[in-house]
Amino acid sequence: MRYWPFAVAGIILLILKLPLLAVAISQYLLSGFAELFPLIGMADVVFTAVTFIVSLLFTFGFALLGFEKRNFLLVGSSVAGVLVASLDFLVQLAGASSVVMIVLFTVLYAVLNILVGVAFFNLKIRGARSAGILSVLIGISLVSFVLAPLALFLSFPLLIVEISILFRA
Repeated sequence: MRYWPFAVAGIILLILKLPLLAVAISQYLLSGFAELFPLIGMADVVFTAVTFIVSLLFTFGFALLGFEKRNFLLVGSSVAGVLVASLDFLVQLAGASSVVMIVLFTVLYAVLNILVGVAFFNLKIRGARSAGILSVLIGISLVSFVLAPLALFLSFPLLIVEISILFRA
């Protein structure tokens, strides 16, 4: 039960991800009307920053869990995930996002998801195998690019299983 603060961060992340999806869809639908809604951009930056910080806490919980269980693949992939997410956040904040950057980060997130999935298979915690399967499926979906929307929808059940893993650890 030592990981409950990180699990709570996961719950907050789950709550934040639903509106984030709505914001992404609304930005797509309202892209031609951006000049009419100047506060949407500022709210998006703040919302993304809060989501980023909560994601870091959640991921840090898995790095600590991996360290305790001597699952160094989980530690390494969690730390790498924090570094990639930090770089991604800085790129988004600087407005330097391009098609090349989107493809690069998508591939990086795909590889990290596959590595985390393999690391979950080595955990002896109930639900870890399910999280591993979901994480590998998300990684494969992201790499295929065609199935990338599937990864978005699979991320919600994965997040729920990961929260339960942190509560059970």
